[in-house]
Amino acid sequence: MDERALRGKRTMHKQIPPAALSMTVTGDWNPLAGKAWEVVSPVGTSPASFYFETYFDLGGYTLDDLTIYPEIALLQDPGVYTANPSPNARFAVIDILSQEKLDIPDVIADYMSNGLPGSSISKEDWTQIIFGRYRLMTLTTVQAAPEIMTVAREVDFSSMEPTTVEKLWIYRIVIPSGLFDVGSQVEVPASTFVVRFESIKESDLHYMMRLKRSFELGTD
Repeated sequence: MDERALRGKRTMHKQIPPAALSMTVTGDWNPLAGKAWEVVSPVGTSPASFYFETYFDLGGYTLDDLTIYPEIALLQDPGVYTANPSPNARFAVIDILSQEKLDIPDVIADYMSNGLPGSSISKEDWTQIIFGRYRLMTLTTVQAAPEIMTVAREVDFSSMEPTTVEKLWIYRIVIPSGLFDVGSQVEVPASTFVVRFESIKESDLHYMMRLKRSFELGTD
């Protein structure tokens, strides 16, 4: 059979639109821009969170029984994160490439319990999180620009494990905390997910075992 997908080193990227939202009197967010972003408010959480979901299509590689070996995965987000006017605002920014589609309320619940997907308190296995980056954003101390957020803590929780999935799910999740005044606005810059990888033809045994493992993890 002729192979349709090319082996070797490749780069794929996906652009994510910016978001601008305003706090309502009910503690939800009214999208001002980036309407593709979704607002979610699980029971017991306030204020609401918002996220963007898309995916990389790897179907061409799975059709030829090729395995994707990630080499570099990163998020480019040139621009600024802002919250104005909200003197006690802060929020978590969570960027993920996952082998399985995630349930956002579960991700928020894990975060509220001091964990994230792939940790011991989540239902996802660490290997399923190809790329993961957590950042805690707080207001700057530069009085000339008090609305600009800066990074207070940043942690990588990527596995960079090989994958045979047809879709590699992409998530940008923003979980606000602290106090947001009614009418205050939050802005998230445009960004791009970039993955440098190599597509490899594994032995039939290795490939079947990888498929089996992926199926077992996806049905837990």
